[in-house]
Amino acid sequence: MRFNGDSMYGEGGTDKNLGTGDFSIAFWVRIPSRDNYGEVVVLDKRVQNPYRGYHLVIRDGSPLIQLADGGPWNGWYNYDSEIPAWAILDEEWHFLVVTVQRASRQGIRWYLDGIPAGLAKDPTDRQGSLSNEAPLLVGRHAFSISSSPGELDELQILNRVLSPNEVSTQFTRYTTCQ
Repeated sequence: MRFNGDSMYGEGGTDKNLGTGDFSIAFWVRIPSRDNYGEVVVLDKRVQNPYRGYHLVIRDGSPLIQLADGGPWNGWYNYDSEIPAWAILDEEWHFLVVTVQRASRQGIRWYLDGIPAGLAKDPTDRQGSLSNEAPLLVGRHAFSISSSPGELDELQILNRVLSPNEVSTQFTRYTTCQ
């Protein structure tokens, strides 16, 4: 799927709610190389007042996920992967996975092209529900129109944490078939 955040984006149903449980998001992404992108929106399923849901973007070339449970500190927090921009902004396809084990102090883990990448982060400050009635937007921000080019394939949102072996197997399976 190609997206530009304006007229080219995808919209899914309201059923991709994650509640208070663990989850994984996996996808293939290709972003054209450019000096400054700001924020490339991969997916967004959030509401305001209070903020509730989740949001995955590539900001200045580095992936981050936002967990919004309506709790303290504005009701949300961004967890940066600290994967370097040069690893993704090269006009090549990359398999990106984030796993979120919400009760673990190192519960947010990132994988790039089948191997661990970036730094583990602590999501234990966001234990409330992420569920809401908003549709899942792919390639578009929920609260504004943003024009960010890219391509996305094989998006998966799972209600469990993928193991490192499962991530590696998926990467190998897709690269062998393509």
